[in-house]
Amino acid sequence: MIKTNQQLLEFFESWREKHPHQRDISLQKFRPDESLIWQGDDAGDLFLLIEGIAKCFIREENGREYVLAFLGKGEIVGEVEAVLGSENLSNISALTSIQAFRIKRAFFEELLEENPDFNRLILREFATRLQNTAKRASYQQTFPAEYKVLKILSLWEKEETSLSKADLADYLALPIRSLNRVLKDLNEKGLLESKGNQLKILSKEGIDRLMSQHF
Repeated sequence: MIKTNQQLLEFFESWREKHPHQRDISLQKFRPDESLIWQGDDAGDLFLLIEGIAKCFIREENGREYVLAFLGKGEIVGEVEAVLGSENLSNISALTSIQAFRIKRAFFEELLEENPDFNRLILREFATRLQNTAKRASYQQTFPAEYKVLKILSLWEKEETSLSKADLADYLALPIRSLNRVLKDLNEKGLLESKGNQLKILSKEGIDRLMSQHF
């Protein structure tokens, strides 16, 4: 659910230990709801998450948002734009407090050219994201809305922050009205509590039983 990349994080932590005065990698903190990257801006510095959770999303011209991914420890953002030399394809904002490495774009490009280990890590990151996108597309087409909602909430339960209705709807590409119908039904079954924009699981066992009925 929340993507992580421990190997990439270890690479940069090791690099920074060996080059403590390296100015191309610095630490930066972000507060919840603060933006790391803005859609449509020219590509700039990259960020690698050390702690916290970020949301990657596209905002359409009609104002509707589509959540591409939730990113956690070790995930890098801005790398696609750096490789393509394009403007930022999406927004990246903090869901929780975040600590991240800020990486100069020129330094990132230099590492790609000169460090085979780093190059392989980035290629693996691209391949993993492509694989996850394909799996998600299949999953979105195969299962009904109720199952998709239950699956996401079940995966999110272990996280230290709550998932809002708005982010859930945007991640599943569901109209908020359709999501509210599913949530109302789950609430009436005593499986879920919905307060304002926040969701809370009341019965993990009940949710598991309900999910099994979709197979």
